[in-house]
Amino acid sequence: MNRKEALKKWEEIIQDIENKKPEIDRLFKILKEANIEQTIAGISQKETEANSKSELIGQLYQKSEEKIKEIDNIKIKTEELLNTNNEQAEKISDLLQKAAAGTLFEAFKIRKTEHEKSASFWVKMIGVAIIALLVIAGWIVWVVHIKNVLSYEFLVKLSISIPLIFWLSFSTKQYTKSKKLEEEYAFKSSISLSLEAYRDLLKRESGEPTKAEVVPFITSAVDKIFSSPNENLAQHSIKEDKDIVDSFSGLIEKIARLIGK
Repeated sequence: MNRKEALKKWEEIIQDIENKKPEIDRLFKILKEANIEQTIAGISQKETEANSKSELIGQLYQKSEEKIKEIDNIKIKTEELLNTNNEQAEKISDLLQKAAAGTLFEAFKIRKTEHEKSASFWVKMIGVAIIALLVIAGWIVWVVHIKNVLSYEFLVKLSISIPLIFWLSFSTKQYTKSKKLEEEYAFKSSISLSLEAYRDLLKRESGEPTKAEVVPFITSAVDKIFSSPNENLAQHSIKEDKDIVDSFSGLIEKIARLIGK
């Protein structure tokens, strides 16, 4: 192929392209319109899906808000129940403590009544011993004045009163012990009731100065309540028993010396 033929062929190709250009433009236009419609349809579908998801999210948000409100209500009710339970527990504790104080009071009152009866019994024994001593003393005086008795006979008759003297001394000691125990339990019963009032005072007054004053008092009162009332009595009792034994030993020795003369 020579140059002339090649040029002619090229011109034919260009002319053919020019002839087909309208058709190509029409095809491009159709494709373009189809892509736009498809894109618009896709956008519409995406928008519908987005709206659906947004609505679903809104429903979930509303439900979550409702659940949060329900949880808050449950929390409030739970706190109210806890406060009510705490108040009831505190009331029960107060009632138990008051009952315990009342139980202590009744227990101490019973013991006090027992020692009152014991003290009353020993008072009667003291009276009987005194009357018996007076009767024996009167009888000895009558014998001395009416009959001429020897000194040793007088002392023998006088020695009859020794058991009565011991009886009187023992009865007096028991009466004193019972009376002290009666007063001790009366004191304990009074303190056991007053402790509840001081406990309430300590709960109301939260200041440190008040606690510094009240706490030592309550501690001391509790120690006195639960201390054994027989401790002090035991210490005094040993000394009193020793004094009684020494007194009677001395009296017997004197009588023995007088009889020996």
